Parts: sequence; structure tokens; C-alpha cells
Amino acid sequence: MKPVRASRITTALETGNIVRVFQDCQMQHSEDKSKAKCMERITADSFWHFDPIRLQANTAAINNMAAQLNLAFQEHGGAHFNEMSIDHRGLYWCGDDQVLEQLAVMAVATGKMRVVGFRDSWSRLPGGRPNLELLV
Repeated sequence: MKPVRASRITTALETGNIVRVFQDCQMQHSEDKSKAKCMERITADSFWHFDPIRLQANTAAINNMAAQLNLAFQEHGGAHFNEMSIDHRGLYWCGDDQVLEQLAVMAVATGKMRVVGFRDSWSRLPGGRPNLELLV
């Protein structure tokens, strides 16, 4: 897969932008994963493998999109995964959990976001999903 140039991807918080960046960063089945950045998924017990060079090239876009999330994510302790569907203006922008998860996992991979708490405590939270905190 030919990498998308990061400069061509707009950083508006939109489903299409997140999917394009995710597809660019994710390693394909045919690629050697020995140098991949392996990230645990939020909604499944599996991993996504990111190409570290393409992830680095898209870091600004990922971080800019994550920064447009609900302002509650910037507070100490963050906000629940389900609140990712609301942007910083309080507007609903996405209802697709897979897209929300893609942004969250990429933001964690770039260091823009962190998962609050341990995975074994998520079962006590709504939908078995964690709180996430934006690191500003």
C-alpha cells in the first residue's frame, strides 16, 4: 500500500479523515510486522499493527483530530470512550465505534492520549470501555 502523504490529509474531525489516516498507518497483511508498533485494541481482544514511519508522518493529523474531541477529555481523568462521539463544540459527529476506536488507538500510539485505568477494570464501566485522557 502506498502511504498517503500526511500533508494531503485535512485534520478536520471527520470520519473519512480518520479512516484515511488509519488505513495509511496500519500495516497490511503482506508487510513485515517485526518493526511494527503493536497497539492493543479497545473494543476487542486483539491488536493493530502500525508502521512506525507512517504513524510518525501522520502524527500531526492524528493529534489535531484528537484535540477536537469533547473538552472533557482534557480534564484530569479524562472522559469515557462513549463521549468521543461529541466534539469540542458539543456537537455529535460520529456514531461508529470502530472509527472512534481507530482515532483513540492512534492517539494513544502517538502519545496524545492515554487510557485511564487497567483493562481488567473496564468491565465496571459502560460498555466495558475505558476512560481516555488527552495529554495537552
